[in-house]
Amino acid sequence: MDRLPRSALLLGLTGLLPAIVAVLVLWRGPADWHFHALDAHASYAALIVSFTGGMWWGIGVFRDRPAAVLLLSVVPSLAAWATLMLLPANAALALFAAMFFMSLGGDRWLASKGLVASWWVDFRTLLSFGMGLLALAANFLAG
Repeated sequence: MDRLPRSALLLGLTGLLPAIVAVLVLWRGPADWHFHALDAHASYAALIVSFTGGMWWGIGVFRDRPAAVLLLSVVPSLAAWATLMLLPANAALALFAAMFFMSLGGDRWLASKGLVASWWVDFRTLLSFGMGLLALAANFLAG
């Protein structure tokens, strides 16, 4: 992690704040806020899953590797959309957790092709596990 640019680390961790707030509301907040916190967390998880695909798209375009990388990049957004459309928020969060953990396979594949910075996999592991664990916590607290 010492190779990871400090600004990337700080901004990446800042991206966990909406999920942290939602979990805190589910844990200790007023009961009439729980539905909103759960829905907001699921929506934010879908946004971040899609953002992951967007990063992969940018990597593919920047590195002029459109075929496989661009194909990989559209999967997260489509999966996130389908999850929000078909599942209630608490079940969607369990699936989003799995998506965050599985996205590390895509990140490792990009690293194996030399398409990302040397610190990318460590960075993405931290953030993916953070979002995944927060999604599981929200799912658990929702009952």
